[in-house]
Amino acid sequence: MAVGWIMGAWYHLKLTELDRNYMYATITVWCFDRLMRIVRIIYSGVKSNADVRFHEGDVVTLKMNYSNRWKHYPGCFVFIYILRPNRFWESHPFTVMVPPKPVESNKLQITFKVKNGLTKHTKDFLFSSCGEELSANIPILIEGPYGRYHNLHLYDSVVLIAGGIGVTSTYSYAYDLIKNCSNEKQRITFIWYMHDRTPLDWFSEELDLLRSDSRVTVRIFVKYKELASASRYVDDSNSGLGEKYFTVVSQEITATSSDKTEVATLVSEAVSRGDPRIAFLSCGPGRMNDDIRFTISKSLSSSKSRVDYFEESFSW
Repeated sequence: MAVGWIMGAWYHLKLTELDRNYMYATITVWCFDRLMRIVRIIYSGVKSNADVRFHEGDVVTLKMNYSNRWKHYPGCFVFIYILRPNRFWESHPFTVMVPPKPVESNKLQITFKVKNGLTKHTKDFLFSSCGEELSANIPILIEGPYGRYHNLHLYDSVVLIAGGIGVTSTYSYAYDLIKNCSNEKQRITFIWYMHDRTPLDWFSEELDLLRSDSRVTVRIFVKYKELASASRYVDDSNSGLGEKYFTVVSQEITATSSDKTEVATLVSEAVSRGDPRIAFLSCGPGRMNDDIRFTISKSLSSSKSRVDYFEESFSW
């Protein structure tokens, strides 16, 4: 499309005998951008491949081999090209995670919710070509990394709040704090809102890793169409996750019908603890982020702590 536009504009200026100096500048900037993107792809490895798996709830996970010339950092994202005949020219940005298993620490992981475009075509490919397992190994190209990093190591208390698939961003920060922060007194509160229980299936290993660190408190809120008790949720034998898993997390799961009420309560609790430096980081729907910002601003007047707010949003 860009090439077509440049050719059309060039021909138009030629016919009208207008100055083409601006076109030279436009072409130079565009070519430089393309060149740098190609360099990033080569740097990430031109022989990359990914193990792709579909999960209940319209979620797809990719675990990707890459060159290891650069290392994952919280907040980073990459553009993924899936090298299939009918989609190889398309790319899409995805937040990057590190797989929880130590044997896969040299890989990158992305998890996304199926929408339209590339994500929908990936799901359709798995359903049409991969049998009952709904998994495949496919060649890909990785362009990146991009994105900025918020240094949460400096805070006495860190509150990470995710809504839905936004957990891919907050988990990356929690993982980084667990692995790289030497402050043993730091408190990390990991809060996750979800519409149903299916994320607990495809995110169970990540939750286990967070729970293994004594500094981390995990809170999960499940929103029901019809509000049910937490015990009903925990004791559901059709979960597929097993009785042992639900016995462990039963104290962490709360059934809720109002994200806004729970957000206000949790933010107020974190601020009222009186830690000298508190950081909030949220990643979720716009309305949820708005509620968190509003609640934090209301709490500042009664707090002597330094409170900083960071936000990650999928708005590329």
